[in-house]
Amino acid sequence: FLPTSVDSGMIFRDYVIADFKGQKRRIGLRWRTRRDVMRGKGKEICGNQVCEERHGLGSYEVNFIYIEKGKRNQALVKIR
Repeated sequence: FLPTSVDSGMIFRDYVIADFKGQKRRIGLRWRTRRDVMRGKGKEICGNQVCEERHGLGSYEVNFIYIEKGKRNQALVKIR
């Protein structure tokens, strides 16, 4: 996947970061930023926002539905 320009810098559309703080059975996903990529967050480090685990991680592909420029899109992304 290629990086895409956004207001706060670059996002990378391969792995995503997850937020499990929301409602039960629902999670929030966001694209990784340049900072996430440089740290290895979401690929070498657990993709949960508050987790820093590096060992024993599994990789999963999930369907990510998002709105961009007013248009509904979906992508098959990886989460670790």
